[in-house]
Amino acid sequence: MGVDALIYVADGDLSPEMAALVRDPRPTYGEDDSEYVYRYTDDGRTWLALNTWQRFYGERYERGDWPTIRRQIDYMRETFRRPVYYHGDFYWYGECPDPITHTELVELDAMWERVGNEPYRAAFRNLGGVS
Repeated sequence: MGVDALIYVADGDLSPEMAALVRDPRPTYGEDDSEYVYRYTDDGRTWLALNTWQRFYGERYERGDWPTIRRQIDYMRETFRRPVYYHGDFYWYGECPDPITHTELVELDAMWERVGNEPYRAAFRNLGGVS
């Protein structure tokens, strides 16, 4: 059990090329474990979310694979040409007030270069777990 990464953009007018990239409806859990974009609706708002299969990566939770997450964020921004939301599933879609900024991405890049997953792995070593 852990905090999953959520990467999504607000739904809106999509070109036919962009719409072709969206799975609608979303495959059922376990039906398809690949990366894909799906439409998610909650509280009257619709989001285009990426099925990441990643743990969240951020300060004090250095668990996910940041290079993969960064690639996924860049993919969503370049493909749908709109601001991207990134956070752990401790928030739900639309609860995180602001999209991730370029400054935050650069800070996470630097953190990955500086510490990677070491703080997370060290916690297990300190408990006598595996590295």
